[in-house]
Amino acid sequence: MEKLEGGLNEMIVKRVGPMLICMILFSHFFTTSGFAETHNRYRASEFTLLTSSDQKVKLSDYKGEVVVLSFWTTWCGYCQEELTELSDFNEQDIEGVEIVAVNVTSSESSVEEVRQFSQQAKLTFTVGLDIDGKVAKDYRLMGVPTTFIIDENGMVAHKVMGPITSEQLTKLIEDI
Repeated sequence: MEKLEGGLNEMIVKRVGPMLICMILFSHFFTTSGFAETHNRYRASEFTLLTSSDQKVKLSDYKGEVVVLSFWTTWCGYCQEELTELSDFNEQDIEGVEIVAVNVTSSESSVEEVRQFSQQAKLTFTVGLDIDGKVAKDYRLMGVPTTFIIDENGMVAHKVMGPITSEQLTKLIEDI
């Protein structure tokens, strides 16, 4: 009987253990504060986008500066929270740090809807329109919001999945 109980316990651990790990990771990734991933730095993909104000923006326009590259959509509640945090962060006007909020326009109803949203939200930073989804694909976007912090040499230093706060952003930039 003892051997049977031991085998049963072992079977439970083998089956339930991985499930518990998955649940812990899932809850960690999908909390209201973002999950910051620091990894080996790699070159950020160059892009050129039309902005919500009909200008063109390229990543290389910000050479020598730290870029906060945030992917978002109008229909994402967490994105709206993050845009507020990015606006708060932007008000600090930290020298050498620029925000480019890339709207994944390929998943929106229309470009005009994104423009109206950006105006109503009074976004004070550059809003790029990823109309065909190419930039999201190049950055291997898994969901929104996702933020990449790119150092002054054009290397991705941090990736944050989920909404980021102004305080988290400050700490991650100081960490570069």
